[in-house]
Amino acid sequence: MTPEERALIDGLFDRMRAVEGLPRDAEAEALIARRSSEAPHATYTLAQTVLVQEHALQQAAARIQELEAQAQKAQQAPAQPTSFLGGLLGSRGTSVPTAGARSDGPMGLPQGYNAQQAQPPGYAPQ
Repeated sequence: MTPEERALIDGLFDRMRAVEGLPRDAEAEALIARRSSEAPHATYTLAQTVLVQEHALQQAAARIQELEAQAQKAQQAPAQPTSFLGGLLGSRGTSVPTAGARSDGPMGLPQGYNAQQAQPPGYAPQ
């Protein structure tokens, strides 16, 4: 057992001692005492379970705080404009012809575009 584990176990039992005077359900207490006497190892397993669950809850709480902080930052940040292509063309102001753009070439291609020169190697010109 490490010193950290010893401190966790001591802390758990100190917290239990702090609630010793609170009212308890007599029937539940009797059942727990009877079942504990049938399984003496249960106290070990219960303490281990409680400590593991406390650790998981602490990690979950920390993660929730982290996500809430991120969400708050996102809400405070100015909204970025969205685009159809999602910035694939860069942010240099590159323009894309619109559907209504006028082009003198065939199929909307620019004037002087040579489709035969644009063929991949190995393809015969049409």
